[in-house]
Amino acid sequence: MAPVAKGGSGGSALVRVNARGEYIASVTKRTTPGTNGTTTIEAQISLDQIPVPDRRYAADVAYLNYDGDGEAVQIAFGQRAVASSTLRSAVVVKVYPDHVRKFLAGNDTFRPQLFGYLARAKATVPPMGRLCEEPGHVVSLVANILSVGYTAREAVVDLYHYNALALAKLNTGSDLAIEPVLRVDLPTTVLAALVGALNTLSAELPPEILL
Repeated sequence: MAPVAKGGSGGSALVRVNARGEYIASVTKRTTPGTNGTTTIEAQISLDQIPVPDRRYAADVAYLNYDGDGEAVQIAFGQRAVASSTLRSAVVVKVYPDHVRKFLAGNDTFRPQLFGYLARAKATVPPMGRLCEEPGHVVSLVANILSVGYTAREAVVDLYHYNALALAKLNTGSDLAIEPVLRVDLPTTVLAALVGALNTLSAELPPEILL
């Protein structure tokens, strides 16, 4: 079995749901005092008790759009038409810079494993471009947790989201309400292109906003 990124995307029989129907994940918090008198709270989220997303999308290609304005990075997954090279549909996922940085930091060992695997398999990683023309059917989503994995030619990206109100409750508790958003099935080479492009883009992203 090929390696899977940190965080995983597995489910568990011990599923907790709050009154609003949101799934609950346990969070381990660590407080670090800063040199300027501030305090940073680092949170490690476990997805073991969160079901994988019910909604699925089969992608053939991926694109990365970022305008350098400090706002969301847009990851577009596209599905090609059967009879032509044009896109039949696309799913555009907004991920804000802080969460792109967290994804990369949590998968620093995954990237060399993925690219090493493809190099041994003599597989070609496609170039990562921008989505310049939208197809007729586009869906926009937002996510702040990406869980990735691959085996042979097949890969998966599981997308999750927690909102600002749920995050604020971590000040007094250790549970976080998380919504499974979407599971994207895609070629392993396309996943590698996306991970590599995000890693390159990270140098252009603004500094993290500390709360």
